[in-house]
Amino acid sequence: MLITPKRLEIEGVTLEILKEEDVNYVYNLNNGRMLKTKDDIENYLSQHEWKNSEPMVNFLFQRKKGSWSNLTIMSTIFKATNLKWAMNIVNLINILKLSFLKLLLVNILLLVPFIFKLSSVDIGNSFPNLWVLIPTIVISSIIIAFFHEISHYQAYFSVVKTKRMRIGFSLLYLNIFTFFAELPFLNLLSIEDKKRTILAGVRIQLFINSILILMYIFTGNIYLFFVIIINSYTIFANLSPFSRMDGYWYISNIMGVNSYSEELYLQLSGKKPKTPLVLALGITNIVVIIVGIIITYMGIVKYFF
Repeated sequence: MLITPKRLEIEGVTLEILKEEDVNYVYNLNNGRMLKTKDDIENYLSQHEWKNSEPMVNFLFQRKKGSWSNLTIMSTIFKATNLKWAMNIVNLINILKLSFLKLLLVNILLLVPFIFKLSSVDIGNSFPNLWVLIPTIVISSIIIAFFHEISHYQAYFSVVKTKRMRIGFSLLYLNIFTFFAELPFLNLLSIEDKKRTILAGVRIQLFINSILILMYIFTGNIYLFFVIIINSYTIFANLSPFSRMDGYWYISNIMGVNSYSEELYLQLSGKKPKTPLVLALGITNIVVIIVGIIITYMGIVKYFF
């Protein structure tokens, strides 16, 4: 089922509104804020009553506050029409009917010839020029990350017909730099549509990785080797069920909750009954985050001091 949010312009602020049963979900495209209300929000805003409400003024015009767990460094808004070329590229794997599991299997099968080719190359004697390697890794990582987020949006856009998209760069838990695409109405999608949207980013990475591995097998290019290693690492990182990566949202979706960390808080505060799976995952997630922060900053201190 296609979902088309209503668009509303209020003094230069673009709002997207979706109604689910008797609840209005209002997304502020300008600052990334979301409002949930049972009030007739369109009528309220059109009559300018909001000007007397400080919370509504803040929602419309104030910048979204960051937090230590998710600090936005920068973001920009793209029109869907300007991203059509990128979505058409991403759609190629849909045309080829390449599912996540198929692409994962292809990558596993390619490991044998990849390792065989690697064993025939003396990396020590053919180590690349760092002045070429570093820009190659940075540029390729940015391009892959861009298509990762576009893939999320393309899957989301196939259900939710938004006209604009916000892509940005953020710092998670003070130690993980990551790109993001805001999908404000994701939690209103069906479980299957959510699963498809969440896995879309890693799916395109697996597709790119299979092409890179094939290129490396035929050419033995040492720069391709390092790009493959970095991309493979980010695939595993994104599939992690912790630290709010793609795997985290996928597991939460399977559990039937929006976020198992938020569910943990509700259970520990007595607002919901405790369940073993949420407690186990939630507490493990906290431990993983703390350990990650400690290792990161111990490494920084050790490097500089």
